[in-house]
Amino acid sequence: GEILDAWQAYDDESVGILSHTGETPHNAVTPIARLEKNEYILDLILRNNRTDEAHPFGIFHPPVELHNIKKEGIGIIEVMGLFILPGRLYEESAEMVRYLIGEKTLGTNELSENHPLQKHARALSALADEYGIGIDQKTAEKAVTNYINTVCEKILECTAVFKNTDEGQFAFERFVRSVL
Repeated sequence: GEILDAWQAYDDESVGILSHTGETPHNAVTPIARLEKNEYILDLILRNNRTDEAHPFGIFHPPVELHNIKKEGIGIIEVMGLFILPGRLYEESAEMVRYLIGEKTLGTNELSENHPLQKHARALSALADEYGIGIDQKTAEKAVTNYINTVCEKILECTAVFKNTDEGQFAFERFVRSVL
């Protein structure tokens, strides 16, 4: 109760946390309880759902340039370290591999707005610059997997209310001290 009450009213403009906009509340807590080695562990996920013009999906939500991998909401599973990828990505990543090994081309007609690889054009360009086109299947699969993993890490970094930086750590400590 005390932590929830404190978080629901907590503001720290230095890191973009505003508990309310007018009467609209933004701070919420998601509790996660688990049993580990005969001990209960309670994780409290501090969340803020505020948006602004620059962040229409949420200030603590992945930016549009990462939506090619996941634009869906980040849930408890991701927060706990198991990233759930959208089903569409299975075929799209296979298409990305086919592009890198040279089986697929991306001519201007092929890469229309409706083409499944359109959303990955920037990533494919960067991967092609780094690895080339016509690489072997295993290298292409590893390159695409590494790319997706890197984006997933960035997505989690974006969603953290308190960033994994000195500034974020100091801000988190300020919140904890405010509760004590």
